[in-house]
Amino acid sequence: PMSSARMSHTVNLLPDGRLFVTGGYYYNQYVKTAEIYDPTTNNWTSVGNLNTARLGHEAVYLPAPWHKILVMGGYT
Repeated sequence: PMSSARMSHTVNLLPDGRLFVTGGYYYNQYVKTAEIYDPTTNNWTSVGNLNTARLGHEAVYLPAPWHKILVMGGYT
């Protein structure tokens, strides 16, 4: 299962079909975790934390050569 339930988060579709979930809000707490969901295995994997917990932000997948998620804005 996902490590942190959340709302007001972002979800990015990765080129391989997995979903990258970042930030959000849950029970009066900002969430700073980032997780990947793999629909082929039905598994969640924690992949680190944002430097600052946030909600209402935007996230963009940066393709090759970076292969990274750029997170910007939102509320902290």
